[in-house]
Amino acid sequence: MEEKKPLLELRDIGKIYVSESTVAVGIRGVNLAFERGEFVAVTGQSGSGKSTLLNIISGMDSYEEGELYAEGEPTSHYTQADWEKYREKYISFIFQEYNIIDSFTVLENVELSLMHIRSRTVRRERALELIRRVGLEAHIRQKGSQLSGGQKQRTVIARALAKDSPIILADEPTGNLDSETSKEIIQLLREVSRDKLLIVVTHNFEEVSEYATREVRVFDHAVASDREINPGRNLSKANTDEEDGSASADNEGVQTEKHSTIRNSLALGLTEFKAKPRLSVFICVLLLIASAVLFFMFTTFWSEIRVFFVDENYMFSRVTGRLVVVRSDGAAIGEEELRSLAEKTGAKEYVRFDRAFDMHELGEWRDYYPHYDMRGYSPQDSRPFNATYIDDGAKPDIGRKPENDHEVMLSVPYFMRDMFGVDKIDFTSVSIGQGLSYDVVGIRYYIDSNIQGTMLMTREGFEKASVFSYMMDPQLAVTFGNATRAPLNFDRNLPVGKIYVSSGLEREVPYVIVYRREMNTGITFREDDIVRAPISVESGSFAINPDTVYEDLKAFAQANCRQASLMYSSNSKAAAAAETVKELGYIAALSNATYKIQSYVEIIELIIMGVLYLFMWAMFLIFTSFFIRICTKKSMDAFKSDIAIMRSMGIRVKEIKLSIYIRLYACIIPSVILLPIGAYFLYRTDFGGRHLTFLYWPQYLIIYILLLFVMARVARKHVSNLFSESVRGALKSE
Repeated sequence: MEEKKPLLELRDIGKIYVSESTVAVGIRGVNLAFERGEFVAVTGQSGSGKSTLLNIISGMDSYEEGELYAEGEPTSHYTQADWEKYREKYISFIFQEYNIIDSFTVLENVELSLMHIRSRTVRRERALELIRRVGLEAHIRQKGSQLSGGQKQRTVIARALAKDSPIILADEPTGNLDSETSKEIIQLLREVSRDKLLIVVTHNFEEVSEYATREVRVFDHAVASDREINPGRNLSKANTDEEDGSASADNEGVQTEKHSTIRNSLALGLTEFKAKPRLSVFICVLLLIASAVLFFMFTTFWSEIRVFFVDENYMFSRVTGRLVVVRSDGAAIGEEELRSLAEKTGAKEYVRFDRAFDMHELGEWRDYYPHYDMRGYSPQDSRPFNATYIDDGAKPDIGRKPENDHEVMLSVPYFMRDMFGVDKIDFTSVSIGQGLSYDVVGIRYYIDSNIQGTMLMTREGFEKASVFSYMMDPQLAVTFGNATRAPLNFDRNLPVGKIYVSSGLEREVPYVIVYRREMNTGITFREDDIVRAPISVESGSFAINPDTVYEDLKAFAQANCRQASLMYSSNSKAAAAAETVKELGYIAALSNATYKIQSYVEIIELIIMGVLYLFMWAMFLIFTSFFIRICTKKSMDAFKSDIAIMRSMGIRVKEIKLSIYIRLYACIIPSVILLPIGAYFLYRTDFGGRHLTFLYWPQYLIIYILLLFVMARVARKHVSNLFSESVRGALKSE
């Protein structure tokens, strides 16, 4: 029959402490064996080696000689990770200095030993049961710092029981307690550990003599005596089996599968975050300041940064689902031709005259693609609004939607409310040139100041605006007499069918309206159509109601307009249709197409600026992480003893380290929530709307990633510092 191995056995154990100038013996030649059910009292004078013996048994200190066996398994080859598993499986520790985590509540201290239970509900029930068992049910929500010495020790006993390990080590558990409380604690220890090995280091054997089953006396760093006392109190095999069965019954149905490392670390990190609210709030405030600085750096310099992505060089106004189409031979594109393209590619509609889409930026296309001569405006001629036709989803904040071709609804940045109106419309008309004005009947506001102001028109009004903007390139004028030219203005208040001339101009016929396109075609007005203008017509000019010439101008546009748009429900569908359109022999581009920088000088300048920006960002991040680490160093150093307590309980170093990262990362959450909210209100102000670039979610994501980088550096430095000492050193054991 195989011989039963003792629960714990020490053979010729020796411990030597080596410093720079001295060598000291901790213990030497220790031979002991322990079984479940024993209450072992370790006695001796101060400095004799009692605590050293306990530290070796607990795995918190190493040994240089001999062998320590746990259920027959040698431990001399153990790594740090092996000792963590050993403490997790076998050891619960009760200290003279209590080593309760002061910032945790009684409940959180006890639950710390129950992390192996998967179910939070079961974990909570088990913790409450143990707290009631040690008589602390009235103090569940009190923090460790608010407890008396006896209450702290009871909490630690409950925590040790929660772990349910076979060995309980108690180092002077009553050293800081009065005699009455000491007696209660010793009674409680014996009561709750009948089926376990309980080893108590004490300087007062009388306190434990009534309950101890064995006394090990240490003298001069060696075991002087090992005697059995009160042998009848030792549990018999039958009693042990009975207790084990009872414990099993108590735990029936409890899920004891271990959490993953991430789950344990997350629970521990969030508990640490809540446990020290002042420190957590302080770090949150520091990160809010850092995120605000990052925000202002982004919103101030993003216009320069985004040059790398060429997103400021858009060739068109970006309209979702818009595909710009041009014939490859540069000829005008016809109505039937466009309709056929729309049917073949599944477009929901087509826009024959689309010039109004791009009225605010009509100078970029022509320089790179000569056939696309629709985009003929120079920057100084650009308009403050582009245009689009109204849709059912466009609702005004003030006024109403346009209902005819000379009414518009403006969509403008929110910070311009003082200019356009808060409660009523203060901006009554807009013009696309030569006095061709539109009545403003509605206004809606948006926060994104990057977006160009837009005139929302009826479909008929949009077509007319496109035709007029195309023909006014750059200006319609009147030629009369001997090729004399005079300005032409539009005025919707004038009667249709006549042209009005201001006083002082010689009236000669025919009058011809021309436009700057090397065309000889014009609109001729006979003498009967010429009327002396009312006083409102500017001196030296002509005026006309735009409807008088619209059909003629539309015919000219149909014969000469080379660009049109196909409209799809999304950009992805437009991109797919673009390939089909190109296969059919056309040039096609999405409305979000860009042109690339071609100058090597510009590329070199961008590279230099990019390096400078990267250097600036790197310096800011390094400084920020250094500043936050310095500001939090003292508070985090106070956490060192908490970590040592957790390590003594067998919680893995990997989990504790990861919990520190999680704790610090949790401090970013307020920045994630408050930064966009603060930015939203800032963009609504005149300063924010005019001077700060509106940021989208990718830019906020970059800010949060940079904050994570900062906190990773801070956490790494703190972790390195917090784990620089051994468990025994951090707990200040004897």
